Amino acid sequence: MRGEKLFLQFLRKVVLGGSLTVRGWLFRIAVHLMGGSLGPGARIYKGGMIIMMAREASIRIGRNLAIRRNGMINTATPKARIEIGDNIWLGESAMVTSGCRIDIEDDVIIGPHTVVCDVDHVVGSDGMPTRELAGRPIRICQGAWIAANCNIVKGVTIGKGAIIGGGSVVTKDIPAYSTAVGVPARVIRRREDKDSHLEENRRDSLPDGQRD
Repeated sequence: MRGEKLFLQFLRKVVLGGSLTVRGWLFRIAVHLMGGSLGPGARIYKGGMIIMMAREASIRIGRNLAIRRNGMINTATPKARIEIGDNIWLGESAMVTSGCRIDIEDDVIIGPHTVVCDVDHVVGSDGMPTRELAGRPIRICQGAWIAANCNIVKGVTIGKGAIIGGGSVVTKDIPAYSTAVGVPARVIRRREDKDSHLEENRRDSLPDGQRD
């Protein structure tokens, strides 16, 4: 326990003040020592943090992660699981925190001051909030863009290529290739499904006997 505290002090004093390359490599080592994994190419700016609150928790991150100033990825309970793909951008002071499970697929952009959190506090029988946490998984699919100052709450899925406008609170699933804004977020536009379009073109190019 003392060793872990000393290591965290080292991170605060040395890593956070070092170069992007130094911080990326040292965070790879730190996350590995905590039982997780961080792929190559990480760029973690000053104040950026990856924290596992308990060794039983799990954080696995792919290649080319970017965490801007004061951004944070952390687990809130021993049961927490965070799975993050390649080429993820986490904006300034944005936070991804899990007490349940969060999956973020490749090429996702999360804007400044946005919070992605899969837990909230349980309200007791007396109507008062308690310290007990209840959670449901969150999934953010490939290529989604979440703009600044958004709140992504437990139990939602944001579809492939979806765009969430600034200041929105996402309380329900957002379909792929759609744009949603507001509190709560509502879909205001649906864009073309690129995958379906490519599949249609592929089928059109096949001989008649092969179109099934």
